Amino acid sequence: MEKMNLKRCKKNPKLMFMNAVRIYPNDEIILHRYGDALWMLSKYERNKHDELAMLEKSEILLTTAIGLHQKTHLAEYKTRNNVYISMFDLLEKSGDQEKCKTLLLKAREDCLLLMKEHFTTSDHCDLAVVCQYLAKFPKCKKFGKQFVKDVEYINEALDHVNTTLHLKGQTFAIAKRFGSILFDLGEYETAAAWATRALLLTKEENAKNIINICWYLLQGKPEYRGIFHMFTYVVKKYGNIGLISKALAYDLVKDNLTKLCSIITCLQIILLNEHQRSVAQALLESIDKRKPPNKLLDPRIQRYTFERS
Repeated sequence: MEKMNLKRCKKNPKLMFMNAVRIYPNDEIILHRYGDALWMLSKYERNKHDELAMLEKSEILLTTAIGLHQKTHLAEYKTRNNVYISMFDLLEKSGDQEKCKTLLLKAREDCLLLMKEHFTTSDHCDLAVVCQYLAKFPKCKKFGKQFVKDVEYINEALDHVNTTLHLKGQTFAIAKRFGSILFDLGEYETAAAWATRALLLTKEENAKNIINICWYLLQGKPEYRGIFHMFTYVVKKYGNIGLISKALAYDLVKDNLTKLCSIITCLQIILLNEHQRSVAQALLESIDKRKPPNKLLDPRIQRYTFERS
């Protein structure tokens, strides 16, 4: 019988936690580890209903663990905060706005409790993200001043990142979050400057970083040479001209087609070296590929060959 139970537990590790909780129902460590395990396992669950059930169970376990003693438990608060965010991500498109906002408020509360006990860059950045979501609720994952409904939360997010900057210095995560927050405040040039710093602070080849810079630069008064120089730098840094196509996402091209075409027009009057010509050509081809089906590029732009310096 014991061997059979052992085999069952090996096949389904959750059984070990269930048995441990049954034997030691008030053991804070077991409850926390079980809740943490459920949160991690939920990431690999494809069935949304089962994923939500795992997260809800995790929340109950972690809340019970926290309630066993009157002192603050950093690990439990951190994991429960992650659970709230995962539940929000799962339910965001469900239409249950009340529950989604409650989850964000709970996540913010846990983050603030963490801030009282210790300091880490990631915790402050996580809290800044939650504040941004609350500021733009229910269109939490949209970016731009037009989506902000509660400026106080955006200002709170900025305060948290500022605190991190003064204590930890510049990092990729801090610079990226600064750019995002400033963009939501409508400070486009400053947002682009911080997004560019984030690009300089990472070795990771990530098209999302380039997309952010493009969005920020194109929303303000476009500085066409600045955008082009950013593309030439990125291609040279990573040795991958395909990043241009990845960075020029469909929505970005659709919303900024006129401005992007103006970049090509601007490049017509500039002498370009070999590297710059290849970047300009890739830029033109990506714009043409991603433009809306009912839009046509100016024939002069389509036929244009860039001049050698």
